[in-house]
Amino acid sequence: MKYKIIIDRECELTDKIEGCDYVSIINPHKRSEADEGSAKYLKLIMNGIQNYKGSFPFPDDFKREYECDADVIFVVTISRKLCASFASAAIGRSLYYDEHGEDKRIKVVNSNAVSRGEARIVETIIDRIEEGCSYEDICRSVSELKKRLNKEFLAELCEYKRVAFQ
Repeated sequence: MKYKIIIDRECELTDKIEGCDYVSIINPHKRSEADEGSAKYLKLIMNGIQNYKGSFPFPDDFKREYECDADVIFVVTISRKLCASFASAAIGRSLYYDEHGEDKRIKVVNSNAVSRGEARIVETIIDRIEEGCSYEDICRSVSELKKRLNKEFLAELCEYKRVAFQ
């Protein structure tokens, strides 16, 4: 079985992710000045900019990525509350299925995170693939990890705020 993992530009590129030959970074259709690096992007989010108008890949961009020889494709996107990448990936999947039928499994994952949170999910998928886990087991592992990540992230933020404002 051939796998492909598609990530967006907001995902932190760890050694494991960069060393994986079936990980693909989808580039946005347009680039904006505010999106010139994840550090600057995270700073904008942390400063409370809610209507971030950064760039994101269009559904056709995702559909083209799905047109490959992989049997199973995982797409991990930045939190859908921050960007339209998740919606584009899901629409792209529908477009692909309309044109080609459901000849492969395409799982679009809303990370509910940015940067390192996305990377943890991608690394988990890579680990489970390398362990020979089934598609269902990989999906279950990702779901469990997302629950833990959200709790850990919130706890760290609360601790940071408490310490920072004393």
